[in-house]
Amino acid sequence: MSRVVLLGVVCDLRDPPRPEDYPPRDPNYVGWSPITREAIEEELASGRYDDPAQQSFDLTEFAELDDGRRVTVREGRGFGGRASDGDYWPHETRERLRLNALTTVGPDEGDPPSNEWLVARLSELGITTDLASLAEVPYRVEFIERVLERLRK
Repeated sequence: MSRVVLLGVVCDLRDPPRPEDYPPRDPNYVGWSPITREAIEEELASGRYDDPAQQSFDLTEFAELDDGRRVTVREGRGFGGRASDGDYWPHETRERLRLNALTTVGPDEGDPPSNEWLVARLSELGITTDLASLAEVPYRVEFIERVLERLRK
């Protein structure tokens, strides 16, 4: 039986959406319109994703096991920022990114910290653990190389 030896989150730059990942607009659709290929193309053409004053980040949470495997336990969270002077990166630091990542994946404001969701998720992945065991496991924030490159510039 594998044991969790490390928990963490990987921080990466959020890539712009790809139009080919979305369905084309249906001219017969009535009501609230889902995100379509055309809407994404319009958003990309607006230049929003080329704005040097803002940056968005994706977060992927993981558990590392004593057998060397790393399993993804949660995806789809992230955060972003905007610089008022027009350039995001000169103001950013590794420590601020680390704190933003921890705030984003941590409990919602006012909720007590709990890893019950994580115990359940690990169980779904075939990994048996409990809250007491997870409380002893170190937690690490990692950055993809392209984030580190931006921080060095």
